[in-house]
Amino acid sequence: MGLLAQAPNLDQDSDPDKRLILSQTELTLLEGEEETFFKLRLSSRLKESEVVNVTISSNNEENIAISPSSLTFTEDNWEEWKDIKVSLKNNEIDEDSLSVVIYLSPSGSGYDENNAQDLNLTMNKPAKKLNISLEANVKELKVSSDNTENLIEHDIKFLIRDDMKLNIIEGKSFVFHVGLSNEPTSPVQVKVVLTDEQKEIINIDDNNDFTITPRVLNFTKKDQQTITFSSKNDSIYEADQTISICFDPVGDGYNELVVLDLEIIDDDTPGLALNSSELTLTEGESALLPVRLRTQPTAPVTVKVSTDSPEEVFVKPTTLTFSNEDTDSRNWEHLQYIEIFSNENQYNENDRQITIFLDPSEGGYDNSQSRKFYVTIKDKNKLPLFTFITVVLGGNILVWKFGIKASINDIDIKFQNKENDLLSRIDEKVTQIQTEMEEIKDKLEKK
Repeated sequence: MGLLAQAPNLDQDSDPDKRLILSQTELTLLEGEEETFFKLRLSSRLKESEVVNVTISSNNEENIAISPSSLTFTEDNWEEWKDIKVSLKNNEIDEDSLSVVIYLSPSGSGYDENNAQDLNLTMNKPAKKLNISLEANVKELKVSSDNTENLIEHDIKFLIRDDMKLNIIEGKSFVFHVGLSNEPTSPVQVKVVLTDEQKEIINIDDNNDFTITPRVLNFTKKDQQTITFSSKNDSIYEADQTISICFDPVGDGYNELVVLDLEIIDDDTPGLALNSSELTLTEGESALLPVRLRTQPTAPVTVKVSTDSPEEVFVKPTTLTFSNEDTDSRNWEHLQYIEIFSNENQYNENDRQITIFLDPSEGGYDNSQSRKFYVTIKDKNKLPLFTFITVVLGGNILVWKFGIKASINDIDIKFQNKENDLLSRIDEKVTQIQTEMEEIKDKLEKK
C-alpha cells in the first residue's frame, strides 16, 4: 500500500528546506480491509524551543477515521517517523471506487499553510468473486500446491484461494462450500461445468468416473451453498484421471471463473488371485488350482501356465484367457481352474518341490503380476527301513533281520548277523538233532 504525495504549495516567502516528508507515494484501501498506515516526519532540524504542529483531516469524515488527528514535532523528535492510521468507519462502499483527500497542515517555526500537503486515498471495491472451500475433515482428500498459503483453515473448512490440484481416492466423496464475496443486489447463478477441452471427451451428465450434484446454484444472498463431488468406484485398473471443473458465475457483476483440478486416484491393483501358494501331492495324484483376476482388465488377458519340471508335473490347460467384454464371453471376474498332475514312476526318490509359473499379459497386465505356485511331490515307492526274513529249520523258526538302504539307482542290503554267527547256530541245531536221534535209538534197543 502506498501514499500519493502531491507537490508542496510553496511561494517566494517559503523556506524550501522546510517541508513534510512522507513514507509512501500511494495509499489504497480495499473494501473489507479495516485500516492502513503511512508515516510522516519533518525535513529539517528544529532549534531549541521550536515546535511544529501538523493537523491531519479529510474531506470524508463520514467514512474515514484518522488517528492521531495531530502531531507535534520538537528539537528532540523532528526526524522520527510518526505513524498515521487511516481506517474505514463503514466497510460497505456504494461506488466501485472512492477517492478521499487527506489534509496535512503544519504550523509553527517557519511552517505554515504554504508547506501543507493534500494526500489522496483511493478506496476500491474488490472484484466480485466466489469463495470456495472444502470440508477439512475429509480424510480421503489430499491437496497438492506449491504455495501452501493457498490453503487457509477456516472454521471446519479449507478455503481455496487460488487454483490448485485436489487428489481424491476413487469411490470417495467430498463437499464444496460455495459462497459470494459480496451481498448480491440481484440474483447470481453459478454453473458447474467442465473445461472446453474436457467437454470433448467427458460427458458430465453420463460417465463412469464421477457425479456432481447439484450442478447449478442460485444465490439471492451471499450465504454458502454446497456441491458434492463423488468419484465412482470400479474394479478397473487404469491411470489416475484429472478432472478440471469450472465454477462459472453470472449476474450482479460476478464473472470471475474458478477452475479446480481434481485428480481421481485409482485404488485398483492388477494381479492374479490364488487361494494359496502351495499344495502337496503324492505321486500319481492330481489337484485343481483356481485362478482369477483381481481387477477388470482393459483388454483380454492371457495367462501362460508352465512348470520347471514337466517330467514330474504337467498342467492342463497351458493357457488361460480372461475376457473383459460386456458379452456372454465376459469372464474376468470368474474362477478358472488349472489341473495339476503328478507323474507316477517306479523309482524310489526323495520328496521334491516343483514350481508352476503363471505369467499374464495384455489388458493392463504384464510380468510384474506373475505368480509362482509350489507343488511338493511325495514319493510313494520308498522301501521300508528294515525287512525280516523267516527261515524254518526242523520245526524251529529263525528270523534274520536285514537293514536296507534305498537309493534311486541301487539297493544295498546289509546283514545285521554275521555269517559265522549264522553257521554256528546251524551247527548247534544239527548237533542237538543228532543227540536226540541217539537217545531215541538207545530207547528202542532196550525194548
